[in-house]
Amino acid sequence: MPNHPQHNAYDVQVFGCPYGAYQWVHEMLDSGYAKIFGKKHRRILHDLKSVEVIRQVFGDDVALVATHHIFLDSPTKYNIVNGRLVKNMKRRGSMKNDNQSNRRVLVHQNQKVS
Repeated sequence: MPNHPQHNAYDVQVFGCPYGAYQWVHEMLDSGYAKIFGKKHRRILHDLKSVEVIRQVFGDDVALVATHHIFLDSPTKYNIVNGRLVKNMKRRGSMKNDNQSNRRVLVHQNQKVS
């Protein structure tokens, strides 16, 4: 989990903004929760719904910064697709099951639509 200086350095590299321009976003997301809850602070304001609320209140630019903040805090839980935060899919079953489900999709795709 990056600290705020690391988040700010990332913002400079990715968004081309001055260092600390979005410090208030990082503080808003972590506020005092990190000090109180430690790593469990990510349960508060670190999810898909929170990003959408941030988008509605502060706009797309701030939502994108929040999206990257959450991704950096939880890279195994989330990914960024087309500028949006997406929850990573959990792998279920074995490779055998994966191959069977892939075959089902291929069969379904090859069926004629009447």
